[in-house]
Amino acid sequence: MICLNGMNKILIFLIMTPVFCFSNALDNTFAHYLENEGEIESSIIEYKRLLIDSSQIYNTDGIHIKISRLNMRIGNYKDALYELNKLENNDKINNLKGISYMMLGDMERARNDYFRNDTLIGISYILENRFNRAGKYIDISNPPKLKNPYLGLTLSIIIPGMGRVYAGRTFDGIYSFMLIGSSALSSYLYFRDNNRVFGYTYGVISALLYMGNLYGSYKACKIYNNYSIDVYKNNELIKLKFSKWF
Repeated sequence: MICLNGMNKILIFLIMTPVFCFSNALDNTFAHYLENEGEIESSIIEYKRLLIDSSQIYNTDGIHIKISRLNMRIGNYKDALYELNKLENNDKINNLKGISYMMLGDMERARNDYFRNDTLIGISYILENRFNRAGKYIDISNPPKLKNPYLGLTLSIIIPGMGRVYAGRTFDGIYSFMLIGSSALSSYLYFRDNNRVFGYTYGVISALLYMGNLYGSYKACKIYNNYSIDVYKNNELIKLKFSKWF
């Protein structure tokens, strides 16, 4: 009876040992160490080496997923797809494939062929700046109010620098108004004193500054809009924990 109990313990040990080794093997590898140290490219090379190391028991599917996620973290989405295409499709694999296609810019393929997750579908619309469409799949904050570049242009036609003020650049707007105004005034004063050379010179300078003011006001509204959208998108992606997929 004692011998039988001893044999049972040995059998249990022999059965359970591979299971523990199988689940924890990657945690003790040099590849995992490099990953934790932030050496992503080197860790990918080491994980690939583990795939051909027949002396160890590794979950090859898990390694392929690990390699694909690491490639996604450093922006190598084509390499991530290469690894994922080696695996049998399931919801997890499809979502990772969809994210890779999404980050490569193929939004329609990601949504139509792979995503089965409303959050990821909503994120894809956020990345396209289609916020109203995204709101049909996920709960998002109100999009930022944007500036109309043509309104900014019109304001600067009427009052130089006003378009920049409208775009949130008050100091630039006031500076533009003073610079253009002083050049125009100098031109007028020189013409009044019959000094045509300086009159024309300051007149041309004033005209060039005025044209630059128009373009600058239009551009300032565009920059304001791009910045507002980028901040909004980043905040929404953080709220939706998009980084957890990488």
